[in-house]
Amino acid sequence: NTTSYSPSFEIALRTYSQRNFGRIFFQPSLSVMPLAHTFNERSTFETKATLINVNLGVGYIFLKKSNISIYGVAAGGVPIIFNYKTLKGTNGEYINSGSPDVRFTFHPEMGLIIKRSLNISVAGTLPFKLDFLSDPSFNYKVSQVSVVLRYAFIVGGKKK
Repeated sequence: NTTSYSPSFEIALRTYSQRNFGRIFFQPSLSVMPLAHTFNERSTFETKATLINVNLGVGYIFLKKSNISIYGVAAGGVPIIFNYKTLKGTNGEYINSGSPDVRFTFHPEMGLIIKRSLNISVAGTLPFKLDFLSDPSFNYKVSQVSVVLRYAFIVGGKKK
């Protein structure tokens, strides 16, 4: 197992349910992240791509107080992999996938909301497999774990 770190950008809309459904909310999101990694066990093996995640989640607020809330989200997601390349040999020649790769995965999240505006959470994506384009005998799993810091812009509704 090897790890790499990449920044990502996400835009999401959280829609809270009506009072009769309690603490349920819906959260569609779209995120973009560069995917780049060198594999130590095969030092000339590198991968590059742009990973776009489209997620639709249903969440539930477990604890709701005046200044703090704790929630969980279960989301289905479609990671779309653009411009996927792998390095061939030591001469630096990349092989391009030629078309986007689309698959389905699960994207859980647990978080904390402070004063209705600041949101800190841990989110992940269950592993999905990618094949190395320059060596079909080699494949690897991509899994994402993210520490997310969000600021909420409240639109409408009454503060309670």
